[in-house]
Amino acid sequence: MFDLGVKIVLPERVRVGVSSWNACGNRTRLLGQGGMLGIGFEVSPDVSLVADIRKESGLPTGGGVGQGSLIGKSAMLRLGAGNQPERFSGGFGVRKGTITVDYSTAFHSILGIFQRVSVKIGK
Repeated sequence: MFDLGVKIVLPERVRVGVSSWNACGNRTRLLGQGGMLGIGFEVSPDVSLVADIRKESGLPTGGGVGQGSLIGKSAMLRLGAGNQPERFSGGFGVRKGTITVDYSTAFHSILGIFQRVSVKIGK
């Protein structure tokens, strides 16, 4: 299973992102295809607020909100809450140049607690 996403940086510190997960798979047991559309606001150089709407096959459409805090020049901590399918999440990321490695853990309505690691290339 893999995830694929695109982030668009708009003027005035606003970001819009779209992502898809298990896009090439089919619904087998607990994992189905899904997607998310989100918007983020940089409220200060060190703090971002985000909101998203997400849909996973077999589950109701849900939404979430979150907050990210920059720590130093290359690390970020995040916390989020939602209603479907992910209830709570938290994570941290480390950036070196244009590469960011991100780790998070979340509570999913069906899967329970799970972990995610992602790599982002770009600013």
